[in-house]
Amino acid sequence: MTRIGELAQTKVYPLSHGGAVLAGGVRVVYDTITNATTLNQALRMTRGQGSVVILGLPAVPEQVDWTPIMLKEIKVIGSVTYGAEVFKGKRADTFARAVELLAKRRADLTPIKPRKYPLEQYREALIEAASKKTSGAVKVSFEL
Repeated sequence: MTRIGELAQTKVYPLSHGGAVLAGGVRVVYDTITNATTLNQALRMTRGQGSVVILGLPAVPEQVDWTPIMLKEIKVIGSVTYGAEVFKGKRADTFARAVELLAKRRADLTPIKPRKYPLEQYREALIEAASKKTSGAVKVSFEL
């Protein structure tokens, strides 16, 4: 969390029971993993009245300290990034359809270009993620 504190230009305070909290914090945190560790980190680095966006559909995480939500009035927003679609007259789960195409070797994955950026290049990473139609990036992640 030290590096995130540097990027946010704020102090990092260690907690007596482990982990750390950012002084002030950041406005929005996206949790794309969503387990106890990442949720605790997200809630600790979000500023008062900020937002934590949970992407995907996590299991029920245990040992999450939910008190920052009340103390800092944090908004927690859930977003499922897939769904169902109609294909050849049948409604099908998007992931099930993708697995079917892969199993039949009818999907060409060579254009997919996953990208990993150092945290310092977050602007470039977000620009690439936003222009996925032209960049070919499906998932942009950070090296910590």
